[in-house]
Amino acid sequence: MIKVRSISLTECKAGNKPQENEDAFFPEHIREEAKDVLRLAVSDGATEGMLSLGWAHILTRNLVRRWPDPEHLAEWLDNVYGDWAGYSDNYKRQREVRKRPIKWYEEPGLEAGAFATLIGVSLFASMEGRPGRFEVAGVGDSCIFLVREDALVFRFPFLTAEEFNNQPVLLASNCTRKARALEQFQFARGDLCMSDRLYLMTDALAAWFVRKSQAGYAPWRELDKFGDRESFSLGIKQLRETRQIRNDDMTLTRVSVIEL
Repeated sequence: MIKVRSISLTECKAGNKPQENEDAFFPEHIREEAKDVLRLAVSDGATEGMLSLGWAHILTRNLVRRWPDPEHLAEWLDNVYGDWAGYSDNYKRQREVRKRPIKWYEEPGLEAGAFATLIGVSLFASMEGRPGRFEVAGVGDSCIFLVREDALVFRFPFLTAEEFNNQPVLLASNCTRKARALEQFQFARGDLCMSDRLYLMTDALAAWFVRKSQAGYAPWRELDKFGDRESFSLGIKQLRETRQIRNDDMTLTRVSVIEL
């Protein structure tokens, strides 16, 4: 049995309303839980796509509920595309019900689909003398970092601060891009130890984290100070005001392993 304590915090772009936040995370309310396998995921919906928040929600839920492996990734993607088709069809029906049918100029955007990055982790309990372990899957520049004994020991994907830009790799909801999606997915795995801490985050916060790490600092100590939404919001505001972080939606899921 593995037991973790986790918290997920999110903050929208400065000047936007909370409902305009296009980041998603799942599960949404875990604080402490014990299971043989625990999974968490974070996604950053791209502003340039239509319904990207809905796509981000679909991705995080599917990654947690039906974890893919490289050998069965194609089948996993088919399930995700099926969920997207149902979601987009329902969106169109709801527009009709509200007497606001899809406009001609929206049709190209709906046809192109939505886009998002994705990062998720599966945590496995230790068994028969073997250590605990983790598996990671993702697309794009949402990241996961693992800290052990106050040292950064794992990061995925391995990006330098300069590699975070306005053109990240994105997972598209359009099923005609399946071949590209199969190429874009990345996987990794490693051992898990008692008291390990994992940090999943979307790109703006991840870029700050990497930049601070490259400069010799321990940014996880600052993230550990955020115990609720209010403290996270205030901390992000201060980072923006001091120009340490760019103005974007940002999400943090922090996980502490308390039993293996």
